[in-house]
Amino acid sequence: MNSRNTKRVCFKLEQSNVGLESYLDIITKKTEQFQKCIADEDGVLNAIYRERERERDACTCGGGCGEATS
Repeated sequence: MNSRNTKRVCFKLEQSNVGLESYLDIITKKTEQFQKCIADEDGVLNAIYRERERERDACTCGGGCGEATS
């Protein structure tokens, strides 16, 4: 299961207590945190993908992994 679907970024803002500039500042910070979270997750997924590619290349180039080479 993709953990991105299960993560929720929630925050509440009481408009009466927060001015517009503060409101926008909070949204900007939350957006940056969320983007960093996604970037970290993508980095992990990319590392796994690259590792699998290396394993596949080692099999095809080396003629190992039970595959016949001509």
